[in-house]
Amino acid sequence: MNLDVAGTVNWLAWGTTAVVSLQVLVQAVLIPRIVWVRRPGGSGIGWVLVIAMLPLVGATAYVLFGEVRLGRRRERRIARVLALVRSVGPDPLPAPAASPQTEPLPDLVFDVNDMPTVTGNQVEVLTEPDELFDAFVRDIDAARHEIEVLFYIWDDQCRTQRVAEALERAGRRGLTCRVLLDGHGSKAALESELPRRWAAAGVEVRAALEVGLLRDRFARLDLRNHRKILIVDRAVAYAGSMNMADPLCFHQKQGVGPWVDLMCRLKGPIIGSLRRVFLADWLSEEADRLDREHVSALLDTPRTWAAQEEIDPGEAVLQAVPSGPGQAPAVFREAMMTLCFAARQEVVLTTPYFVPDSALLSAICIAARRGVRVVLILPEKNDSLLVGL
Repeated sequence: MNLDVAGTVNWLAWGTTAVVSLQVLVQAVLIPRIVWVRRPGGSGIGWVLVIAMLPLVGATAYVLFGEVRLGRRRERRIARVLALVRSVGPDPLPAPAASPQTEPLPDLVFDVNDMPTVTGNQVEVLTEPDELFDAFVRDIDAARHEIEVLFYIWDDQCRTQRVAEALERAGRRGLTCRVLLDGHGSKAALESELPRRWAAAGVEVRAALEVGLLRDRFARLDLRNHRKILIVDRAVAYAGSMNMADPLCFHQKQGVGPWVDLMCRLKGPIIGSLRRVFLADWLSEEADRLDREHVSALLDTPRTWAAQEEIDPGEAVLQAVPSGPGQAPAVFREAMMTLCFAARQEVVLTTPYFVPDSALLSAICIAARRGVRVVLILPEKNDSLLVGL
């Protein structure tokens, strides 16, 4: 039996050289890119350090999660959709700010995404699941023209099934029904019998940011559509934090207790802003035509509808601030920072996932140091291990 020590040493030398060369190549390519894209806060420095110390591990993580990538085709389509929606929508008429302290905010948001502040809105805050599901079903059953639905999670269990059945009834009545569900958050529902039942009733269903192993040239699969919007007859809308999931049934085995959410039942001009947000997401998944005439037809409100719907004007001054993949970068973060700097008496933040960057955290702390009462409400137990850490 022979032992080829020289051959083994050669292979080790070649292997070591190859690994070191690959690490140097990774660092030479990615570190300048990270510096070039100028990531906000300290995240850029963090990525540079990780790639410098653990090049291959850091490179893998950066490719998967380091940059906002939706895929080239999707990014081009979203950009075209947003341009069309803004070009054919009605000329926005900005309203005065709700207070002198919030005066900079409307200009900031309007400058970025053309979403104006609008007056004359009614807002009803709903916090109990019983009243929420009853309100969903009641308004859908009362619809006469059109229903538009967008949710990150649709969990077809317990009381959520009542809402699904109400949509099915609306489709069978001949109403236009559009349902857009996130391809990951609602994956189980999209792969169940529910879409086929809806389609048979005339409800149009689409998956937002559909998940695939090699979807659109290695787009980031963790970038999702987290919106929760329900619009009925362009006269009543819901928006807030609640997914279409019954807290009595949803994720019961995680040991964190039932979800606590709220939704706002809205009437007034704010619905026009919410429809622009919905239609931009809907048209981004459009497989066929995408032109000005088609977008204009979807945004236009038939005059007969306006005559049938009589809504008493409310007193709320509202502004939609859409964010997420394909939208204007950091607009929501900048809006929150603007409000923290403008606050004079109190700031209340409630969120299940509190992971602020250094700039936003500084704005919150500066508000507290100025004597503003700052209240942060977080869950005692979190369903995300990473966020919890």
